[in-house]
Amino acid sequence: MTRKTAILILVLVAGLVTTIIAGAPRTISYQGRLTNDAGEPLTGSYEMTFSIYNQPTGGAALWSSGPQTVAVFDGLFTYALGSNVALPPELVADTTLWLGVQVGSDAELVPRTRLTSEAFAMSARTADSLTGDHYVYNTGDTIDGDLLLRESASDRLLLRASSYSKIEMYDASEGETAMLTAGTDGGAFQRLMSGDESSRIHLDAWETGSSMRLYNGDATVGMVFDTRLAGTAAVTLPEGSIHSLDIANEPGIAGNDISSGVFVPYSEMADLVSVTITIPDDGYLLLFGNSYIRFELVPVSSSLFAGIQIDETTGGGTSGPSYQRAGFSEFPDIATVRLHLSTQRTYFKSAGTYTFILEGRKSDDYGSVFAWNCQLTALYLPTSYGSVETAVSSSDANAFESARVQSFKTDSDRDEGSTESVYKVDLRQLELRAARERAEAERAERELLEEELRIRNEEAQQ
Repeated sequence: MTRKTAILILVLVAGLVTTIIAGAPRTISYQGRLTNDAGEPLTGSYEMTFSIYNQPTGGAALWSSGPQTVAVFDGLFTYALGSNVALPPELVADTTLWLGVQVGSDAELVPRTRLTSEAFAMSARTADSLTGDHYVYNTGDTIDGDLLLRESASDRLLLRASSYSKIEMYDASEGETAMLTAGTDGGAFQRLMSGDESSRIHLDAWETGSSMRLYNGDATVGMVFDTRLAGTAAVTLPEGSIHSLDIANEPGIAGNDISSGVFVPYSEMADLVSVTITIPDDGYLLLFGNSYIRFELVPVSSSLFAGIQIDETTGGGTSGPSYQRAGFSEFPDIATVRLHLSTQRTYFKSAGTYTFILEGRKSDDYGSVFAWNCQLTALYLPTSYGSVETAVSSSDANAFESARVQSFKTDSDRDEGSTESVYKVDLRQLELRAARERAEAERAERELLEEELRIRNEEAQQ
């Protein structure tokens, strides 16, 4: 009779654990080597019977595969115990087991092979607390209630089925370190935490948007990214974490000029040149205007002045110190006189698009005055580093908490020239007010979202 031997047992423990959690059939992968009496490997199909005992010799088999046809190539074969005849759940309760192999009608090979307890990792330690059988089969089987997988009383993984499906993980200190929750209102969120929950990462995804919150070691919010918020409220970063070069509202410039001459009238302001600029956020606009003024056919010894200013409306009146003028109280006996005029004006504006005008007019209704090479430049500056004083009209002064009255001459520098009252203000008042209003709006919006998150967290803990 040919002597056949079977050697080399390989138990795939990791595969078994995955098989149980995934719900596939419970099997143990067994590999062996089949030879003849001379030790030469065999090839072909052989009938084999695999049996499990609770003792190394003798006794009745606790489980048997029955005769199975197994393919052997160059002496090697593989068979999954439990693939044809299921392994009974109660079998894994006994960790002292041996495997016997019988080839054909020959006697069972000896010695039997010891099956270690690791081979039956199917019997997860904490699954013993479940009612009914301890496993989820491939199809048509479920576990009612929560499922707890535990290495010790502290290290554990909890699969919770409720109105919020949830996975919870705990560390050795019994602190919750991770949580993944599927909500009932079309969203989900994930929490990663240190054992004492002081440092946390919150990831949320909902139908209205998503967010990520990173907490400091003292449980205060360190960084926020939230697509449900608008503008600067959508991102919160630690102070000083971004260089000014990386900020979108960096300084910008716009300009315009004309080289042809523009007639300067007497009765009202004439538009000389305009410029349009779009700014990305609240900030200051510094306007620079320049022009050459040419006087012609002016009576000798008469008085004539011309002035320019920067304004937002066409044909307006003089606008305080922005109105700059030049000319003569007694005109010299010269046919043509050319002078240069420049002016500037500062505004504080919210994000948007604005158009400014360089205007001009003369002081009296005689002689001819023309403006040449007119230029107007707008410079956007996102913030101030000191006082930004300017003059505004009485109506505009109402927007400021404090303003000082100031007088200036309009069309003449003579003592009898007309004067106008303006108000000296610091534009930083508008900057600070805008910053306070923005911070208050962001705070209210953030508190609303924090409350929504708190409610969802409480519901998820139930």
